[in-house]
Amino acid sequence: MSTADLDLTSMDALLGAMMDDLDDLPPMGVPPSGHYNLTVTFDIKKIGDDNKEVIAAEYTVDEINELKDEAERGDVAVGMKFTEFFHVKKKDGSINTFGIGKLKQRLAPFASLTEDRSVGGVINAVKQIAVAATIKRTVNKKNEDQFNVDLKDIVVL
Repeated sequence: MSTADLDLTSMDALLGAMMDDLDDLPPMGVPPSGHYNLTVTFDIKKIGDDNKEVIAAEYTVDEINELKDEAERGDVAVGMKFTEFFHVKKKDGSINTFGIGKLKQRLAPFASLTEDRSVGGVINAVKQIAVAATIKRTVNKKNEDQFNVDLKDIVVL
């Protein structure tokens, strides 16, 4: 049995459920390097204490096709979610040409989904789209407890 099979509409039902019947959370963070089937949604979000506007690509792992290192299999599970942020401005308020370039690269496979080929039009079109992609996970140089993600070979399914 899983959490989805339980009727947990009341607190009493939850308290009466067996621990083994509740689903574990999938691993958190960036999946290990490999090839995956994912579902992606693009959106504009406000993040941080200063409500900085960024473009976010939110991914869900639908299938693990291949891992570069099988020893990292415990770092990923179907249902795992992760987000990639595209900062269009730097901290000093100047234009982030690298971030905009990465955004263009990431949106390119989806441009054919809409007649409106504007950046906003493509972002609005990418809602729950199935893709296959290669993920490269690297350690963040500024914070060794975090990983960066880079997607390549994105194919819309």
